[in-house]
Amino acid sequence: MDIVLSILEEVADAEESRPLDLPPLNDAIDVDSLEQLIDSLDQFETIQFTYCHYRITVKGDGTIFIDTSETAMITDVQ
Repeated sequence: MDIVLSILEEVADAEESRPLDLPPLNDAIDVDSLEQLIDSLDQFETIQFTYCHYRITVKGDGTIFIDTSETAMITDVQ
């Protein structure tokens, strides 16, 4: 599955909404660059960015972590 679609689906689940109801991911990060960077990572490297007040972590193996904790949301709203 496309990594961008996976991120949108995971955040939509956390927001209890639909992916189409979320702001464009391109508002948070350049999607083309994100995909290229992920393709160049080894399995132990990660990329982190903020989207919809969540800390998104993508590992080189394609694993996605969405930090939905209050601490992540408060920290990212600066």
